[in-house]
Amino acid sequence: MCGIAGILRIDGLSPSTELVKKMCDIISHRGPDGEGFYNDSMIAFGHRRLKIIDLVTGKQPMCNEDGTIWITYNGEIYNYKELRTQLLQKGHKFETNTDTEVIVHLYEEIGEECVHSLRGMFAFAIWDKNQRKLFAARDRLGIKPFYYYYDEKQLIFASEIKAVIVSEDVKPELNNKALIDHLRCKYPLGTKTFFKNVLNLSPGWKLTWEKGRLSTREYWDISFNPITNKSEKKYIEELQYHLHDAITSHLISDVPVGAFLSGGLDSGTIVAYASENKNADPIKTFCCGSKGWEKEENSDVMYARKVAAFSKSQHYEILLSPQEYGDFIPKAIWHLDEPGGGDTAIPGYFVAKYARENVTVLLSGEGGDEILGGYRHYIQRLVETSLFPFSNRKDFIGTKISTIKLISWLPEYLRLLNSRERFSQSIISSFFSKSIDSLLIRPNFDEKTGYELLNKDFLEEEKEYNPVIEIYEKYFKKDTGGSFVDKMQYIDMKTYLSRILHIYDRMCMAVSLENRVPFLDYKLVEFASSIPCELRFKGLISKYLLRKAIAEKLPPEIINRKKAGFSLPAGNWFRNELKDDIYQILFGSRTINRGIFNQKIVQKLWDEHQKGIDHTQKLWSLISIELWHQIFIDRKSGYG
Repeated sequence: MCGIAGILRIDGLSPSTELVKKMCDIISHRGPDGEGFYNDSMIAFGHRRLKIIDLVTGKQPMCNEDGTIWITYNGEIYNYKELRTQLLQKGHKFETNTDTEVIVHLYEEIGEECVHSLRGMFAFAIWDKNQRKLFAARDRLGIKPFYYYYDEKQLIFASEIKAVIVSEDVKPELNNKALIDHLRCKYPLGTKTFFKNVLNLSPGWKLTWEKGRLSTREYWDISFNPITNKSEKKYIEELQYHLHDAITSHLISDVPVGAFLSGGLDSGTIVAYASENKNADPIKTFCCGSKGWEKEENSDVMYARKVAAFSKSQHYEILLSPQEYGDFIPKAIWHLDEPGGGDTAIPGYFVAKYARENVTVLLSGEGGDEILGGYRHYIQRLVETSLFPFSNRKDFIGTKISTIKLISWLPEYLRLLNSRERFSQSIISSFFSKSIDSLLIRPNFDEKTGYELLNKDFLEEEKEYNPVIEIYEKYFKKDTGGSFVDKMQYIDMKTYLSRILHIYDRMCMAVSLENRVPFLDYKLVEFASSIPCELRFKGLISKYLLRKAIAEKLPPEIINRKKAGFSLPAGNWFRNELKDDIYQILFGSRTINRGIFNQKIVQKLWDEHQKGIDHTQKLWSLISIELWHQIFIDRKSGYG
């Protein structure tokens, strides 16, 4: 895991190595073990290294034997040894034992098609000196980041946005559409970032600059092709194989490896399989809770202890105080580069910080819910839309349904799961009704509150923009096969999952810790897309097949535990210990003078929260937006 940066000059001027060095300096937390630079007449590469594989050699940027192919690379390729053997048989010569050099020679051998052979997480840029071509790519699921800025003079790229805007040519300006995305969906959509002219290379896409032209192309996407002629037992056996294969491959390292343990099914699965390695010491596991709340019956800490005891891991806990949480909020935004993160970012950082004292690599369970159907809204919303036309759905939402009645509806519901035509007709006929929003997005603010929250002048500039339409056009309409529950999972993988991966990458890299996500091994993802819907969901049980596959490896209370997020009591802290600090951010002179938000609506949300209505996530959004402005637009220092 590392940090990369580079500048391609297309205006005849030479790129500045000094500028690239400054870009690398600001992301030095991503790679404290070394730095390196390469400068040609058009290109300058920079690299910050965190040593994971081949601790002696492996300095980057790296080149082939004759210096015609150069690379700066961030990530891990888990099948690099097999690829290396194949390349040796074809006559390639290696100077190191790194996965980096494998990519260099693989590009020599098959060019841009090399991405299809890579199993792992990666973001890299290659300079082909003979072709005068820049080629960059990002892994299939977007585990590793790649940001860039492009104009008529240059292309600037880096692992984090803060490195891109080191250049004086990149003026940090708010991207209004990204702000609207955040308020409605919790994250910027597509290639947008909060910075007006800085783009995010999409997961599974590659970028090429050649002969004066920049192009981006998709090289991989998920498709759902359920195979229905297998027995449930066969599916369980195959899932067990893929889980074992993915998790054990992610244990490859020349430095200590541990695991994040929340006490949930996904992190528990990873710990269970990792603990089966008889040739290694017990795996070290790490959990985060809050002081005074760790003994709550349903806390992550209590469940994590049960998994640790069952798997015989070497378990560590960190308990946060309200003050530690509050003090880190501004620095969390600096590391994230963008607003958001909520309760995920801050506990994630403190777990990573504590883990870094013991390990250099940390496995975590991101992706399990998206690929195996872990979110209950898949069941809830699909039952609603299957049984009720969209035109009547507003009357239905919020109605309490007895479990008995719901179960009686399930046969019809499951039959309708395969009726893509009916769903498409319904969604088109009622697309512009508000009721469709919650099917396509995870609403942050509802449409009414979201637009009331913005001042009229701001709204006037973007009155034609609707993020729900963008999701519908870009993701829902795409032919990915499968049922409409698959479509919902596809949308989550393309939107929500990208944001979660963004958060974990930044919080782990903030302390120079490599985060690996075995559930997003692309072979496991592709297998999961072949599982029929009725085996991902069984009645009202989410992730049914995973629960069956892991049943003997975890305690029953973990197998049967309902989906739960982090259990930090941030909402309570916003009413008590952190109340004054949060109020000052929301209603300080900087925020008011910025003029983005209608302060009457902000005050209403604040007052309701103080009276017991939970607006924690909404308040976090507003807090993080203001702090983002202070750090990146106002250039208020002291967070890096």
